[in-house]
Parts: sequence; structure tokens; C-alpha cells
Amino acid sequence: RRAIDGEALQAYRPQKHWLTLLSTADGRAVADKWGLSLEGRWVWRWKNWNDRRFVDGYNALAASAGREAGHSVRNNARRR
Repeated sequence: RRAIDGEALQAYRPQKHWLTLLSTADGRAVADKWGLSLEGRWVWRWKNWNDRRFVDGYNALAASAGREAGHSVRNNARRR
């Protein structure tokens, strides 16, 4: 988003600890973080919610980039 908005980029700093959510393909999932593991249908719902939120963020970014690109194309066409 910063690159699209023409702002300065930030250095990437990977997480030291991350949450793993793994679907088991039977309507359940397994969660793991800090050596603690949980499983069940509720974990799958949590994973599904998290995945949808993640994808929605990219869709919003793509839509924003598309609007910006369309705006630039219209402005360039008007100048001619």
C-alpha cells in the first residue's frame, strides 16, 4: 500500500513466533503457537475467518490500485 500511495517503504521484520492454522479437510483444523496445539471445528471456523479477512485485505488493495490506475488513465486521456 505504501508503494502505491508513493510513501516510503518499511523494512521487513519477520515474526519470531507465528500462529499456524492447518485445515484437516474434515471440517476441523489444528492451531499451533508456542508449542501449544488446539484442534476442532471451532479452530476451522477461526481459520476460515482469518483466511477471509486476509484475502479481503488484498482484494481491497487491488480495488484501490485499480481505482488509482483508472484515475490516471482518465487524466492522461483528458490531456490529449
